[in-house]
Amino acid sequence: MTWRGLHLSWQRVGAGWQLLAQGPGGRTVALLHPGRPAAERVQTLGLGPLIPGEAALRLSLSGAYLTLDWLTPAGPGLTELAAQARIVAALLRPDGGH
Repeated sequence: MTWRGLHLSWQRVGAGWQLLAQGPGGRTVALLHPGRPAAERVQTLGLGPLIPGEAALRLSLSGAYLTLDWLTPAGPGLTELAAQARIVAALLRPDGGH
């Protein structure tokens, strides 16, 4: 299966499941165990070496189902965007001589 530029393969390994994620920059493997407590059935894989950008993949195992969540770093906060907007508005004000 290919998802967001990654080739993902999923197979049973003993009592657990193995997920192999391959991208242009290499590959990584996650081993998940369905019999473990819920907190141990969730893993986060950093994808920096596999694909361009700063992203991660959160894997959540529930029975025979695997949920994939694409995690990206938060962008600029609302306060930072508002400050930039005030600066641009001041620069574009016709009476400001800019």
